[in-house]
Amino acid sequence: MTDQTALETRIKELEARLARLERPVYRVGDQIESVIRTVVPDETRTHMRAAWREQLLALRAFLDHWIESDQRDGPGAPRERIDVQ
Repeated sequence: MTDQTALETRIKELEARLARLERPVYRVGDQIESVIRTVVPDETRTHMRAAWREQLLALRAFLDHWIESDQRDGPGAPRERIDVQ
């Protein structure tokens, strides 16, 4: 095999590899999202996103409260223990 033939073979192999790498990748998450878009109406998804946002805001308010309390009372300040049953 001549050097030119070897180089041409290598170029063809690299081009085939590049073509495989450039193909779009379909992940499971993409397929699930597509199914959800097909099955769940737009208005329902909008409400679900709003509800999720409200839950995150509630969690943030909860954490902010305790962070501010910690800063106000100091990290070593004794706290009343609350038992949740």
